Amino acid sequence: MSFLIPRAGAIVRLPRSGRAEVNAAGWSASFDGRLADDVAEIATGRVSARLEALAKSNPAAATLVSWRDHAWLPLTALDAVRLDGFDTLFVELVGACNERCVHCYADSSPSVKAALAREACEGIIDDAHAAKFRRIQFTGGDPLICRFLPELVERAAPLFELREIYTNGLLLDDHLLDRLAPHGPGFAFSYYSSDPGIHDAITRTPGSHRRTRGAIERAAKRGLRVRAAVVVLDQNIDTVDATVADLESLGVSVSTGAAKSVGRGNAFAWQPKIDSNAGHRDGSETEGKIAVTYDGNVVPCIFNRSRVLGRIDGDTRLRDVLAELAVTPGNAHGDTELSCGSCRVTDLALASLGEP
Repeated sequence: MSFLIPRAGAIVRLPRSGRAEVNAAGWSASFDGRLADDVAEIATGRVSARLEALAKSNPAAATLVSWRDHAWLPLTALDAVRLDGFDTLFVELVGACNERCVHCYADSSPSVKAALAREACEGIIDDAHAAKFRRIQFTGGDPLICRFLPELVERAAPLFELREIYTNGLLLDDHLLDRLAPHGPGFAFSYYSSDPGIHDAITRTPGSHRRTRGAIERAAKRGLRVRAAVVVLDQNIDTVDATVADLESLGVSVSTGAAKSVGRGNAFAWQPKIDSNAGHRDGSETEGKIAVTYDGNVVPCIFNRSRVLGRIDGDTRLRDVLAELAVTPGNAHGDTELSCGSCRVTDLALASLGEP
């Protein structure tokens, strides 16, 4: 039997051979014989006197003892993605985007035609609520391209603590805001530099800086929750401080980070000189997430697109994928590829399902 301990980011395997094997980020250990039985007992919240004594001189045993108050979940694919409870569902409504950002993790562009159907999106919203997701983010591509986005936000409004639209803002005019604002969505904007020339060079879209900054101002003036994310690349690293100051002058929260090694982001590996945790919540490292891509794949995260858990199509809904989660795990990604703590825990757990 195998256990997942989300808070510890660890897997404990209890094979019939009488050996307990522990795998966590950066270390592993094994316990034989009676000590293996003692390790299994921790899952019930009890710690034997023998293991307590060993913990005084053995760091691995001491760590195990410290897990007595953590939840030990029988390891299934569902638990691997749910962890301590579902938090955020990401829904990529469309693959199309009106920008051509050099680092795009989703490989979106104006030429991408794939998109989720309205009926599928409505089912995803309903199924996510039934699965007790707390938050939902509509993304893409650019979700403002989706003609039925206002109806989806309205449907999600009473079901989730937060409904967020992640966008470049190019299409966010007053008319669209009039349709969205009554349902209280939050907005997250991609913003690259306070220098228009640098911003437009990264998006490869002339005039995008002016339009995105205007959209941020527009949403903030409506009193909606607004944040901006600055992806730090070679092109904009020297303007990060000025960019953060510019955004803060608009009254929005700001986070910065390096490009993800996914999609077109594979070309970059720059580390940001500012590491802001705007919006970070206690416990978020062990809160589960799932993403539905614009081509219908269900994946653990928008940045972990190669590990497909299932697919939403005309016959299969999100609830069906969650019920079955028939995965065939491959090798776990390295920590350098999955920067989020909960993503690393999920990937470690999914990879261990494929082990003998």
